[in-house]
Amino acid sequence: MGLRIEWNNYILNNELVIRNLIRLNQEIVNSGIKDDEFTLSVTGGDRFRDNCGKIRSATEYSIVPGSSETSPHLIERGARAVDLSVSGISDEVFDKALGKTEFLPANTERGYPDGHTHIGLPNTQKYYYPNYGKP
Repeated sequence: MGLRIEWNNYILNNELVIRNLIRLNQEIVNSGIKDDEFTLSVTGGDRFRDNCGKIRSATEYSIVPGSSETSPHLIERGARAVDLSVSGISDEVFDKALGKTEFLPANTERGYPDGHTHIGLPNTQKYYYPNYGKP
C-alpha cells in the first residue's frame, strides 16, 4: 500500500503540516480510494519576507505574486499552510478526509487561477513552526 504524495521538492518546515498531509493522504485511502487512483501534489510551500519586504518562496527564492501579507505560508506566521494540486477525487471526498486531520476546513480555499487547493492548520501557537508545542 505504497502511500505517496508528490512533494515536488517544496520546502515545508513545519512538521505538523507534513504529518497532517500524510494523514490526509491516508484518510483518502481509508475512504476506499486506492492510492494510485488520486494524486496530492504539493504546488506551494513555505515563504519568507526578504530584506525589501517582498514575499518569496523558501524553495525557489522567487517572488510569490499575489501572496497575502498575512499568509499562513510565511515562516513568521508559523508556516502552517500548503498548496496542492488534487486530482482523481471529488471535493467532497477531499473535504471529508480533511476533516479527520488537524487542517481546518475553514482554511481551505479553492478557485485559484492555477487550480490549486490551499489548506492550513489553525492560527494558534501550538501549530506554529518553530514554536509548536512550546508554552
